[in-house]
Amino acid sequence: MRCLTCQKLSFSPICVTCQTTFFTPQIFQQTLACGLKVISFYPYEEIELLLKSKYSAIGSRIYPLLARHAMRTFLENFDTGIPSLLVPVDDHTRHGYSHTALLAKHAGTANIKATYHQLHAKNVISYAGKNLQYRLLNSKNFTFTPNAITETILIDDLITSGSTLTQAYHAICKASEPPLFALTLASAKPL
Repeated sequence: MRCLTCQKLSFSPICVTCQTTFFTPQIFQQTLACGLKVISFYPYEEIELLLKSKYSAIGSRIYPLLARHAMRTFLENFDTGIPSLLVPVDDHTRHGYSHTALLAKHAGTANIKATYHQLHAKNVISYAGKNLQYRLLNSKNFTFTPNAITETILIDDLITSGSTLTQAYHAICKASEPPLFALTLASAKPL
């Protein structure tokens, strides 16, 4: 196959040279009104096409690359030695795979493990391209099934208005300890 970026022959959808060149994360932090700290690694504009790959099969090969380069590197440096869970936001399988489950799986470390099927939206709606008013009027209505490990970190691909992460945060808080923070690959409005 050829690298999607430079067109050189590669065993990966994006060659090692391009991964090193283009996947160098920048860290953006913001705190939502609910108090949840969100850490993002790329401005949305820089990886927009890669994020949109979640709507096709190639996304199942691109999302792990992004997770390993940004999220896992961050978590390896953050790791306190206390067991924690990466909780993907609404890891239902769509388009043949769950992009948030892939992020969690490939971002995990020795003490920070992915967990699946714990945080799901009762209302399966897409916020893609929708304005804040639509997001506020159409709640995803998350449910959370707690685990024995109470230290959690939310994980999603993108933060735009923060409404999805806020709803997920509140669902976890109803059933367990508040999440430590949230990780997203990209922020549409990095601070």
